[in-house]
Amino acid sequence: MGLFRRRKDEPQPSDRIEWVTSTARRMLAERGVETTIAHGAQPDDVTLVGADGHRYPLFNAFAKTHGATAERASQIVAEHIDNLVDANTTVSVDRLSADELRQQARTRILPGGEGRPDEPTFRYARPFSEGLILALCVDFPTSVQFITDSDLDGLALSLDELYAYGQLNTDREPIDERVEPAPGIQVIVGTRSSPPPKRPTSPPCSGPRRSGRSSRSRTATCSSHCPSPGPRP
Repeated sequence: MGLFRRRKDEPQPSDRIEWVTSTARRMLAERGVETTIAHGAQPDDVTLVGADGHRYPLFNAFAKTHGATAERASQIVAEHIDNLVDANTTVSVDRLSADELRQQARTRILPGGEGRPDEPTFRYARPFSEGLILALCVDFPTSVQFITDSDLDGLALSLDELYAYGQLNTDREPIDERVEPAPGIQVIVGTRSSPPPKRPTSPPCSGPRRSGRSSRSRTATCSSHCPSPGPRP
């Protein structure tokens, strides 16, 4: 009797959130990282937490695997885990120079309100719309690192400068793909193709436009529902 093999066009299991979560946990375990599961307010707001405290958010993995076959979804989850593991070795944002921050700062839309006690805080963030805030992050080659309240004092740029460059950089990012995994939720994916921006001569941007996209890591970010604040790639 021949061995059963998964067809390339086989869909993901019906309980996709649980399947992606268990797949991600298995892949981390194969890398020697045992994790527990932390659930947020929404079903797809799931974070894996390592024994050392490192957090591995899965929201982007859920968004990017929507509609994919089981085989392709496994590849997407593997890429997502690789990026998160790489992020754990990325230099801290407070060690970046002013020029590095000018090139790598980005804005990102997050839900407002207080997160869990063990989560980073974003009290510095600016209001975006009802229930949403505009926070800052730093774009690295394979990951995105959020700027949290605890980072501000050690940064080489002021908060106003960070928002000015962050919004300018985000506005310059091209949109490669739009996905609507559910009604009212849009996921935008982009990769960097433009050179770093020149120093802005105007005051900090007064309003966000295309906020919430990372670049080279092709991190998808929603423009409606977003997961709770945290170090999301």
